[in-house]
Amino acid sequence: MIPHLASLNQCTGCSACSDTCRHNAITMRYNKNGFLTPTINYDKCIGCKACERACPILNIDKLPFNSIKKAQHLAAWSNNDEVCLNSSSGGIFSQIAINLLRKGNFVVFGSMASKGNTCKHRSIKHIEELNVIAGTKYIQSNTEGSYKEVRKALQEGMKVFYCGTPCQIAGLYAFLGYKNLPSLYTAELICHGIASNITADITTTYIGANYIESFRDKKEGWCKPPLNRACQQQVTYKMKDGSLYRDKARLFTKAFVSTHRISCTSCLFAQPNRIADLSLGDLWGLYNKYPQRGDLGASLVLANNNKGLELLNTGSITTYQHKLEELNCYTLFYPGACKYTQLSNILFLIKKLPSRTAYNIISLNWRNNPFLLPLCILNYFFNRKHHKKIISAIKRFQKELTHNKN
Repeated sequence: MIPHLASLNQCTGCSACSDTCRHNAITMRYNKNGFLTPTINYDKCIGCKACERACPILNIDKLPFNSIKKAQHLAAWSNNDEVCLNSSSGGIFSQIAINLLRKGNFVVFGSMASKGNTCKHRSIKHIEELNVIAGTKYIQSNTEGSYKEVRKALQEGMKVFYCGTPCQIAGLYAFLGYKNLPSLYTAELICHGIASNITADITTTYIGANYIESFRDKKEGWCKPPLNRACQQQVTYKMKDGSLYRDKARLFTKAFVSTHRISCTSCLFAQPNRIADLSLGDLWGLYNKYPQRGDLGASLVLANNNKGLELLNTGSITTYQHKLEELNCYTLFYPGACKYTQLSNILFLIKKLPSRTAYNIISLNWRNNPFLLPLCILNYFFNRKHHKKIISAIKRFQKELTHNKN
């Protein structure tokens, strides 16, 4: 019988179905809009439906969610300044990876960017390799093959530390039979969503560069007051002459918000109860309490269980505990992107236009293209409505916490 996987609007591209298939009937490919999707070869498919059973979207109730009520809400950063400088925020993933690799018998998985504006998950066993998987990427990493590698490492008696987006961590647990294994440690990004690699390609072509070198360059600092008006991090491009160009106009960021994968706009993992042992993000909400971290960065961390706390309890990481009521990273409560403001399903048409026109459309730059003004007005009102839903989700969370305390 033909397997029925998650629909295109639900599928996260996590690769659990592909790695589960023992007949190599499923491969992950970029669709016409630049998003990873499973492609089934029906000549190889025997109809066993193992892929259906391994899909975290179709089996959301089987996933080992951790209760937010038991989580520790922390501000944290690595005590190593160099680690912080090479990371997007407080360097928590990198510092934990260093600590585990020094112990031996550990393999670490993270996302590596390529020169073609794509990303792929890979494993490392040596600290010297860490730089290739450090730092945040805003386009989806292809995890195909990595889940199999995790299973093999676990079977050989190795311990594994795996970092990815929440849907990728869900895919890993689904692939492993929905079990929280003692030798597996996981960290998830507190995710806003992912953009198409076409977004990166259009922006790169518009600038006249070869590819994106870094999505979160911190050479001029992490964040300076007033918050959100002087955020120092910028996307860095490798130009055709070999030089680096730091995009102070934040061109990619402006295009990113309108080109999310559609499943990100109804993300099942944008909720307070988390799957991974650790949830990692930027400490924007509590930045004012730690202004001394303006140059090096700080992380918002949720230690969702004892395994997560175990990863943090070292002399190499500084942590400060905060009340759960102070938790204000909005993508922990509701999807960060509104589905009515996305251009994701027509990117295949937009990319055929001249680079300047294509970029103006995906960044909704009506000043350079007045014909986009009606679309920008609609975008504004849809986003306001979406923002109200986020605020309502946060208030419900806070009300539930208060009710449980009483």
